[in-house]
Amino acid sequence: MIDSTHFSDHVGLTGEGMGGAMRIQHTGNQHTITLKQCNFVNNSAQQGGGVSAHVYSTLTIQDCTFVDNVADGKGGGLSLVVESQGQATVQHGNWTHNKACVGGGGVYVAAMAQSQVHLADSVVVDNHAESYGG
Repeated sequence: MIDSTHFSDHVGLTGEGMGGAMRIQHTGNQHTITLKQCNFVNNSAQQGGGVSAHVYSTLTIQDCTFVDNVADGKGGGLSLVVESQGQATVQHGNWTHNKACVGGGGVYVAAMAQSQVHLADSVVVDNHAESYGG
């Protein structure tokens, strides 16, 4: 669990340039990752300006804030790809003033067959995307 942590002014430059502040990529059905009460502010990357997550098992994001993050591709605040059998839950999230040059200004989600994605009690406001899903 990553709890009560502030991530600001990071740039995702390595590899594919995913995840300005954090890149999560985990495999297998036994892994669980939780982000709780974290702030992602003014980060940038090719994809997932704040966070880029590629989920094969379980990811929970609770009470996190994404503000002023930028992605050159998808997911200004959060880019979330949930593979088959994966599960992602986002509760009480706040996305404000994020930008993506392609899609998903605040949040970009790609859910594969037999995956589960839950987004509840969250605020997504004043985000912008050049192509779709501002």
